[in-house]
Amino acid sequence: CTVQDCATPADVANSADPPCSQGSNIHHLGVCTPVCADGYVLADTSPRSLTCALGALEPQGFQCAAAPCVSPVDIFYADVPSCNEGSLVVHSSQCETRCATGYIPSVGTLTCSFGMLVPALFECLEAACLAPNGTLHAVSPACKEGSVIGHKSICHARCSFGYKPSAAELFCVLGDFTPPFFNCTPLDQAV
Repeated sequence: CTVQDCATPADVANSADPPCSQGSNIHHLGVCTPVCADGYVLADTSPRSLTCALGALEPQGFQCAAAPCVSPVDIFYADVPSCNEGSLVVHSSQCETRCATGYIPSVGTLTCSFGMLVPALFECLEAACLAPNGTLHAVSPACKEGSVIGHKSICHARCSFGYKPSAAELFCVLGDFTPPFFNCTPLDQAV
């Protein structure tokens, strides 16, 4: 009486070829460790191994699912995790990129496709400052340089005719001005 070996599982969607890391033939009482094709991983509910006994695998098969994506790491000034969705991003969903306070992402979203993010990376760039808005008697935009003032740049404050800014210059650092605002005071009251 001879003991029969097992053939590897057939017709497992998105499995590698061969579908077992041990090869195409599994010996009696041997184990098949399932292998999925690139971009796929074993489904959470799938067995981690199949055992050969008397020519039949138990369980008989396994399932492969589209691989999730890992949030990018080692990005200067990025939050941890760098995706709003967490450390893992589900296939076909998006990673909303996150940076530390004072920085903005170069790309707002990354799309997860079979274990790969597209685009693969992003940068965290120094945030610019928006010209003050709503200052009584200020002109629009309130900065001589325009509505957006770059990081480490100066806003020269502007007031309507007959008024003078309480601070002539506002310095932009990582999205915040120093001083944070200015007032427009009548010229005859300016100090």
